Amino acid sequence: MFSLRSPEFSEFLSVMGNDDELLPAFAARNFLLDEGVVDSRYDSYEESGCVADHGDFAEWVVRHAADLTEKIQIVRSDHGGFDPLDPGDPDVFPETFRFIGASSPFLRSDVGMDLVRVEKVASIANRSGWRADDILSLAEKVIATRDSDTESQQRLDACLEQWALASDACPVFAGYWAEVADLFGGTPEDDTPDWADELRNRLGLAHHNPDRLSGKPIRIIVFRYPVRGIPRLLCADRKKRPLVPPTVLDSAFSAAFCPAPRGCLTGYAVHCDGERGGVEPCREVLHPAMKFEAEHVWRVGEIRTSVTDSMLREAKEWHLMCVRDICKRPSYAM
Repeated sequence: MFSLRSPEFSEFLSVMGNDDELLPAFAARNFLLDEGVVDSRYDSYEESGCVADHGDFAEWVVRHAADLTEKIQIVRSDHGGFDPLDPGDPDVFPETFRFIGASSPFLRSDVGMDLVRVEKVASIANRSGWRADDILSLAEKVIATRDSDTESQQRLDACLEQWALASDACPVFAGYWAEVADLFGGTPEDDTPDWADELRNRLGLAHHNPDRLSGKPIRIIVFRYPVRGIPRLLCADRKKRPLVPPTVLDSAFSAAFCPAPRGCLTGYAVHCDGERGGVEPCREVLHPAMKFEAEHVWRVGEIRTSVTDSMLREAKEWHLMCVRDICKRPSYAM
């Protein structure tokens, strides 16, 4: 879309795509190859002043961030805006889910299918007002006791509710549980030793990078939850829960993101460790923000290894080769 409708913006993206720095180059290339942006969303992005020759990357970042704040990272109204969601209410309904085709099979996903989401404990603490150590302690108790320790569950539920209410309505990136289940055993003691690092890599979460914290490990909580927990659309068919492949307009710029070809039902996460080659990318989707609960808490852990620019360059090359094969598009992004 962006390489066809605006020659000025296309030229700007082409220049940025040859930048020596990783983030400007990959962000621009993603815009040039993204086939999932429909006309209505292009028009919206253009109306925000984002489709232009910005002169430099920093100015584009500012414009893009403003567009996200207005249309994607929506601040919740007092009534929350969780379930059901009113597509006609722009105060609670991000533009991400506004233009889903009526025939999309993901409006009727198997509600019993499990998804997986990774969150930094520090992020939950900052928004909820709870201490990170207390959150971790409660999560560990809930994992160890499950249904037997109702007090810990209730306290963790209270924390997670505060976190949800203090967060915006930004769409949630999620992976498929079936594609990462091999990292875990029946109990935490049975998990693979490096599961936290490998999970980060498979889900393309390059921003969970200890290098940004002077090498300090990043404490995480892993949520495993069924599709039935996702907010429904306010419509006659109450089973509709929107899941969509992510596009370049749904989040801040990331060197670890790569849009999927047109027609794909999901996105595909860029595996962060390109040196490991041979690992097919995991599927990823976006769904509306939801209230995670204690019953969804699967594991706590620490990410210890870092992600470098050289790793991501190799990862992106391998990723595109895999996606071409998976989607039967041998010339995609060539």
